[in-house]
Amino acid sequence: MGNEINSFEPTPSHDSSALGDLQNQMLHLIFGSQESAQAGLSLYRELTRNVIKSTLSLIYVQTRKIVLRSRALVDSKKNWDELGELYIDQNWPSDWRINWAVQKFPEWLPADPRLKELADFEWARFLVRTGRDPTEVDWMNPTLVLRSYQFPVFKYWELEDDDLVSAIEQGEYSTLRARVMVQHQPEAPFCLAIFRHPVTMQVRILEVQPAAFELLVRWSEGETPESSAQWLAQQLECSMQNVMDQIHPLLKILIHEGVLLREGRKSTRNFLA
Repeated sequence: MGNEINSFEPTPSHDSSALGDLQNQMLHLIFGSQESAQAGLSLYRELTRNVIKSTLSLIYVQTRKIVLRSRALVDSKKNWDELGELYIDQNWPSDWRINWAVQKFPEWLPADPRLKELADFEWARFLVRTGRDPTEVDWMNPTLVLRSYQFPVFKYWELEDDDLVSAIEQGEYSTLRARVMVQHQPEAPFCLAIFRHPVTMQVRILEVQPAAFELLVRWSEGETPESSAQWLAQQLECSMQNVMDQIHPLLKILIHEGVLLREGRKSTRNFLA
């Protein structure tokens, strides 16, 4: 599975039991009698299930296609609708935001790692599409999601129907349309920066070297280029300036691509000056 770096985790306002108690209280106020309240709760739960199932199909479009067309990659005899029902039974939402009810689906999905990673990639794209717009205080693109995959699922994702199924079953894929900064090395992970371009608003995918990926991870966790350079200088036993000279071209590329923002924090502007 890919590793999610950005802190897009929802903070549930209630656990599942507290949410259920609140629902019961609201239904009692609305319907009056206990019998009417239970009938209303049953209706509410059924409507919620239907919305979650629709959300699964809307977010995991390519994953659904494979489940519908091929059983080779799914460790279950259940079809897509049955998988959705089972997932909901085992992962009833504890957060009021329905979209977040399908967050655990890639990890839960009983399938081949290639299909699980494809599902995770589709969730990452959803995070990017719905991420907040940048503000003046941002120096990194706030829609940025970092992923490291074992398989090139971002290349599978662009295929259609039978080509998609064939490619992911056989391990073949089409030419990547996204920008690639490096030639991928055999056995190395596919390190991706997925983000929404701040000008065009299009979702973009940038494959980066593992070393650049590690720096992006550190920056997303709060480090600055200078603090990362200091750490690298200590690890490599070389001068701070030498490391900064190596990082400088990477920063320029990332700003050009839209991963970093030109209106960044002061330390970044000084570093690039």
